[in-house]
Amino acid sequence: MYLALGGLIGIIVFAMIGGVLIAREGAKKADAKQLPNGQRLDPEYSGKLKQASKDVRAARNNAYRIQNLGLRGVALDALDKAEKVVTEMNNQPEEIRRSTQFFNYYIPTISVVLEKYLALEGSGNLEADTAEKTAAYLNEMGTAFEKQYNAMFKDEALDLTVEIEAMQKALKRDGMTD
Repeated sequence: MYLALGGLIGIIVFAMIGGVLIAREGAKKADAKQLPNGQRLDPEYSGKLKQASKDVRAARNNAYRIQNLGLRGVALDALDKAEKVVTEMNNQPEEIRRSTQFFNYYIPTISVVLEKYLALEGSGNLEADTAEKTAAYLNEMGTAFEKQYNAMFKDEALDLTVEIEAMQKALKRDGMTD
């Protein structure tokens, strides 16, 4: 009797653990973002996208705390461009796989630079050229974010060019243009 009861409890525990594992796997799949081709984006990439959004917001909050208004403007401009990239990656999640440097280095680094600048500004230990160097760095980052954003549309621009050329050839062939 005890043996049968122990076996029954074992089966119930095994079934519960299996159910939890299946539910956890289902939750991972539910977190995965749907790609245009019907496939799902790996939850790791979805997590990177969420983390990038969070990092940009944190950096933006730090930028608003900068007392130097010129530098604040440069920082906010760079972060606007970074945010455009993150927003477009939500629309084109297949681009995330090609953007590991954006997630792993650029976004976290801009946050660190702004935090360190704020610490120096708050302590009163800013050197004369620190704001200029920081502004130059932020301008470079803004340019990099803009290039990243534009690269996300390169395939669409090429497709459009091919379509236009094909239509022009068809019009010429059919005698519709000179």
